[in-house]
Amino acid sequence: MPCQLTIARRDLPPDKALQRKRLLSFDDDRDVTVGGTPDAACRLEGLPDLAATIRRDGEDAYCLLPSADGLLLNGQTAACGDCLPLHSGDALTVGDWRLQFYVRLPKVGQSWQSALLARLSQVAIAVILLTVLASAIWLPDYFRHTSGWGSAATIEQLAQRLDDTRSRLAQADLGDQATLLDQLLVEQLKADLNARIRHMRNYDQRLSKTQLRQMESQLDTLAGLLRQVQEGSLFPPLPKPAIDTAVQRILQRPPG
Repeated sequence: MPCQLTIARRDLPPDKALQRKRLLSFDDDRDVTVGGTPDAACRLEGLPDLAATIRRDGEDAYCLLPSADGLLLNGQTAACGDCLPLHSGDALTVGDWRLQFYVRLPKVGQSWQSALLARLSQVAIAVILLTVLASAIWLPDYFRHTSGWGSAATIEQLAQRLDDTRSRLAQADLGDQATLLDQLLVEQLKADLNARIRHMRNYDQRLSKTQLRQMESQLDTLAGLLRQVQEGSLFPPLPKPAIDTAVQRILQRPPG
């Protein structure tokens, strides 16, 4: 069973805290030697050539064999020649070093039930994310083009335009040059507009999109007529007849 050692030096200043710990892992069943020699599996400066040995003792057990005085195992003195049982999480203090021993448990394979549940969870999360994304992109456009929402917005716009046009007709100033046709047309526009307003009030919730578009087009035409009347360009004054020229032509006709 592989093991690992977490190594920390106790005498480092606080500004070198990142250098205090390092980790050594051992993947086989060979003895782990702790000492100051270069060939030690766990080499620590300032220690004797061989300070201790960690040995596997059975299937799931380890033991500590001290080789120098001054070793502490979980705060208790470990004398040379002892064979002390070593458990995962035990702390070994030697000189200026503190070692933490851990047993690395083998990786347990995932059962097919766990794998299936994990896969289903991934699929569910993906579906939720796609649903949220589709809702954020598609729903606003859907509501904007749905008949109910679109008709309500169009009806509100038409009602506003009808009110604005009625106000313009009520305040229309044709001027002194307005002809009788201009006045009659303005009155007819008022009557037509009032009829459209009554129609909108009675049937606004039953109008189709096509009917609403037709009403928009007709309202554009009505507003254009009002603008032409106010500008005096709808019924321009008739040119004066050239009476003298006509009389001359009659007189110049040969008799008979």
